[in-house]
This record gives sequence, C-alpha cells and structure tokens, in this order.
Amino acid sequence: MSIKSTLERVGGIWAAVVAAVVAGPLGVWAGELDPPDPAGLAVKIAIPFCCICLVLVWLWGRNVSQVTRRILASITLVMGIPALAFYLLTYFSVVVAQPIPTETGMRTVRLTIGSAYRSRIEVQDRTPSELLLDYAFDPSKIWTRDSIRNNQVKLNSLFILSFSLLSAGFAFVSIRPQKRPEPSGAELAT
Repeated sequence: MSIKSTLERVGGIWAAVVAAVVAGPLGVWAGELDPPDPAGLAVKIAIPFCCICLVLVWLWGRNVSQVTRRILASITLVMGIPALAFYLLTYFSVVVAQPIPTETGMRTVRLTIGSAYRSRIEVQDRTPSELLLDYAFDPSKIWTRDSIRNNQVKLNSLFILSFSLLSAGFAFVSIRPQKRPEPSGAELAT
C-alpha cells in the first residue's frame, strides 16, 4: 500500500481532523491559555493523547456501525465541549498573569495559585495579584502547597481530557461510511 493510496483512502476530511487535533492544543498554548505549571507540559502530553485517540478511532471506528459511530461521536463531543469550558473557567479562576518589569522590558509571568491560604496570610480584600507582588511572586508563601498542586493537577487533567475527547469526537465524525460493493450481473439475475 503506497502513501498516495492511503491518503486517497483517508480523504481530505481525515487530514483536516488530524491538523485540527494538533492545532487545538498548540493554539491554546500559543494564546497562553495552557496550564502554566509546569510550563508546556500539558501540551506535550495532550498532543500524543489526541494522536492516540485518532489512531484508536482509525483502527476500530470503521468496524462499528454508522449508528454506533454517531453515538460515540455525540458522547465524546458532548463531554469534550463542557470539559473544555470547565477547563477555561478553572484556568481564569486559578491562574494569575502578571506583567513584571525586567532588564529587557516587560514580561508576563503566569502562576497557578492555590485555593487555601496559609494561616498567617491576611487577605483583607486584596487580589491574588496584589498578594503575589507582596510576596515576590512566590505562591507557596501565600497558599498551601497542596492547594496549589491540586489546582495544577486539575488544570493539566482538564486540558488533556478535553482535547482528547474532542479529538475522538471529531475523528468519529470524519469517518466516511464504507461503500457497499455493487452487485454484479450474476447477483442481480438471482
């Protein structure tokens, strides 16, 4: 089987899905909406997970009926879209982006904050950005390490889960129905 025949069999829709699957996490990363801690880790994990979803759908998706594929596509997309929305809501509630001056100019620092303050911290209507300025941008001096770690795990997990589900959903949608062989003249005569 040559590459050309494989590409012809796969079709343009599948190629577009593969491009979108890789572009999704990279686009979020380029827009600086990926989990900041550790930097770039979620994207490095999400892309292989998305590719694994594509391969699994490619291998087994054609063996299930068209109705089952539609059901699987619906389930994965209906789960993936809210997972992505929940990721974004979580991101905007636990990630602080703060521009800071450096020797070369302004630089934006993105940090994951915690949800439980340390016992000696007095919030007094101060924003997380103000607290970070007071504590030299060290979230572990303000929030408990466990709450910071929990938010980091939640962000990374939601990021990977949402893009994996969306990849599987789009892959199921893109599978072309198998063409049934046309009956031969002998089969029509019977």
